This record gives sequence, structure tokens and C-alpha cells, in this order.
Amino acid sequence: PLVGAHSVTACWRCHPGAEVGQFVPTDTECVTCHGDDLKRTTNHVGLGWVNRCDRCHLPTSSRQAQVE
Repeated sequence: PLVGAHSVTACWRCHPGAEVGQFVPTDTECVTCHGDDLKRTTNHVGLGWVNRCDRCHLPTSSRQAQVE
């Protein structure tokens, strides 16, 4: 969802062409935009945590994680 950090991100960061009026839809999976962040983690890939980011992370900040 476009809340927190996502609400202030420039449209073109996720939608190529938006800056010139050619708005292209984009995938809503976190890894579409945050794949490089996932690769930099030390435990996520090894533990199989490569999808459903919302189980632990809040959409307001990539640094925040909920402990269940």
C-alpha cells in the first residue's frame, strides 16, 4: 500500500515512464522494487523468506519488522 515511505516515493521510481506521462502499471510484489534489498540481507534467502514480506515488515519502513 502507498503508506509511510511508499506514499512519498516519486511515481517514476516504480512506474517507468511516469515522468513523461506514460504511466506503466507495475507488479505489487515487494521484490519487484526491493530485490536488491533482499539480496543484501544475511538471513532471508537462506531461510526461504523471499516472499510475503508483510508477514514481518510494515509498509511504513523497510527497517521495521514485527516480531511474532
